[in-house]
Amino acid sequence: MTPPSSTPPEVNDDKLVFTVKPRLLRLLGDQLIRDANLAVFELVKNAYDADATKCSVRLENPDKPLRARIEIEDNGCGMDETVLRMAWMVIATDFRAQQRAQNIRSKHFNRYPLGEKGLGRLSAHKLGRFIRLITRAKGGSELVLEFDWDKLENAEELNDAAVTLQRRSPETFPSAKHGTKLEITKLRESWARGEIRRLHRAVNSLCSPFNSPTDFEVTLATPGYEHWLKGLLTAKDVNRCALYCDRGYFEKASAQFKYEFTPPPGMGKQLSPRKETVQDLRLERREGRKSYPLDLSPHAIGKVDFEFCLFDRDTVVIRSVTDDLKGAKDYLDENGGIRIYRDGIRVYDFGEPGNDWLNLDLRRVNTPSSRTSNNQILGALRLNATKSGDLREKSNREGFIENKAYEDFTVQASKQMLVMLVASTTLIDNASHWLEVKNPRHKRVKKLEGDAVRASLRLGAKSLAHVGPAALRLSRPRSADMGRDTRRSSPHG
Repeated sequence: MTPPSSTPPEVNDDKLVFTVKPRLLRLLGDQLIRDANLAVFELVKNAYDADATKCSVRLENPDKPLRARIEIEDNGCGMDETVLRMAWMVIATDFRAQQRAQNIRSKHFNRYPLGEKGLGRLSAHKLGRFIRLITRAKGGSELVLEFDWDKLENAEELNDAAVTLQRRSPETFPSAKHGTKLEITKLRESWARGEIRRLHRAVNSLCSPFNSPTDFEVTLATPGYEHWLKGLLTAKDVNRCALYCDRGYFEKASAQFKYEFTPPPGMGKQLSPRKETVQDLRLERREGRKSYPLDLSPHAIGKVDFEFCLFDRDTVVIRSVTDDLKGAKDYLDENGGIRIYRDGIRVYDFGEPGNDWLNLDLRRVNTPSSRTSNNQILGALRLNATKSGDLREKSNREGFIENKAYEDFTVQASKQMLVMLVASTTLIDNASHWLEVKNPRHKRVKKLEGDAVRASLRLGAKSLAHVGPAALRLSRPRSADMGRDTRRSSPHG
């Protein structure tokens, strides 16, 4: 019998490593950047992170694919060769993430970095097949990189897809100027009038319409196609049409808010202006038929400021506050909803059409008497970037990661909205009713209005979870009181 061998069997220790095709960058861009508007939005955010005060977006020949061109230029800090090599050219770099972790803010404007995952540069590849990057740091040479993706994607491996770094005397940023410019051609999509108008909305939604940074400006130019943007209203134009405005905050286990009702012009005798304040509103969470105290302090969320404007979409009411009926309604259809801003800069895609993250439209379907939906509201929730670390953005730029902090945050935001919507809808109903009926017995309406608002606020102060359409019914005058039949279809559609 042969004794067992003491020599161990031969083992093949060859190591395998992943290889990556250059097309992965385009695939990532297609999956993580939903559309061209979001791609431009992400590149503008890069300008904010670079401490720019101005960022210009220029779109030439949008409907002529062979001649179309996108330019995005900022006057930020620019990049030197080290940053270009170690940050821009590294996909999924932790350059900004490290800055966030160490709470390193920008040098000039003390900005907290918006970028985190090192994927925003894929937005350029989403837009076009040829990209020229020109950048210059203060006092440095001008650096130029060109990416021809028709050629790069034919390389066997990503490491073989090299691009040449050019150094030159300043041309784009002469004298003491500095910044970064992207020139994108061979666009992957054509741009029609509707897309350009949506791009205008996306660019202008970057900063909060209520409390935006005063040191950052974004402009959009479409030379030769200015008529495509003609007649677009701004947030300030539309906010002047709101009958009801509200501002306040919630933090830890309590909330408070102030609201103001402004009657339409000529309605001062029928409806009184009103200002109300609600303080020490305790936060609650509803589970089944029971309510439990809600405390956000275990999460890194911080103080959440909010501001809302609400609108009555009744044609008679809108015409009483603006001459541009169609413009106002179109603006609310495109921009209505509740958005979230960090340090005044928008977090996508809260408030986008189709993202009913507070279920306002769903409540309208389930409870038609409440009747308030996203296209009647322009609202913003404001977060402090350094104190809201538990609310983390998804890689695909479609909201926050759905963790416990986000769940409690949305519960509170949703129930806070219910309290305010009940109070405001009572007033909006009366404004719409009076502009249509104009009955001289307005004292009855004013009494009902006041009773309804106080009742809704009492409901809110008692429990956010108990607000419902019952308070709304207090505000609707009976036909016998008004001297005529007031039954009509809902002005809110």
